[in-house]
Amino acid sequence: SYAILEVSADLRARQQNTLRERLPHLRDRVHWLDKLPENFSGAIIANEVLDALPVHLVHWRDGAITERGVALSENGFIWQERAIGDAVLLHAAQQARPEPFDFATSTGSGQAQDRPVEAASVPDDYVSEICLAACGLVNSLANCLQQGAMLFIDYGFGAREYYHPQRSSGTLMCHYRHHAHDDPFFLPGLQDITAHVNFTGIAECGIDAGLELLGYTSQAFFLINCGITELLQDTSPENLRDYLPLSAQLQKLTSPAEMGELFKVIALGKRPVPSETAGMASPLSGFIRGELTRSL
Repeated sequence: SYAILEVSADLRARQQNTLRERLPHLRDRVHWLDKLPENFSGAIIANEVLDALPVHLVHWRDGAITERGVALSENGFIWQERAIGDAVLLHAAQQARPEPFDFATSTGSGQAQDRPVEAASVPDDYVSEICLAACGLVNSLANCLQQGAMLFIDYGFGAREYYHPQRSSGTLMCHYRHHAHDDPFFLPGLQDITAHVNFTGIAECGIDAGLELLGYTSQAFFLINCGITELLQDTSPENLRDYLPLSAQLQKLTSPAEMGELFKVIALGKRPVPSETAGMASPLSGFIRGELTRSL
């Protein structure tokens, strides 16, 4: 069975209508949840969930760290910097580093450690995002997951790329009617505001929550490893009406110029004990080739 956690009544109705119209034979296998189950074993899939979570904008400058808030001026909304009053946010900002972190020896026992003082710091006069809500989500999922894996699919980077000197204005992006821009004060409430995912931070949160890092790779490698090209082979190239749209979709999902490289897949989970009795492959099939854990 397949369960969907959807808090929006409107989106839930759309999902139900889509299944009814396009996949009526699968409709009875899908049900909707109002909240996370207390105990769950299986696979949890979060596709473009992390990028939609609220973030804090943080500014590192002259050895000080401030948070960017929003103020109202005569001409509308403006940024206004303020001291960080949240101890959790301040600690996260102090720990932010463009350095890879060693997860190779992590076993899901809460072994993620604070980064050493001598680790490279965020460049000076640098603005970026910190998503405390992402850690909260990972913790909530870890609490309900008895055994299995959670897959997060989203656009983002490891810490080394996330805090790259050339990305000194952060990754905050806005989308309105298929147009992308970087002004969150344009038509507030009517546009989507997103930020790229710091996958190193997600991995650290998972380890702190008692999860094991099961894999990290690009969306292209993940889908190819899982057999997406074999699915395309089920449709004859001579059937142009069906084959060409499917081929274009495959290209968009896997091409480095489209979603193939920018989008990543990270897996966190809990293996049954003893692991030899588990139905969970090691490594998971989606991470057989193209593993990028060393880049986190």
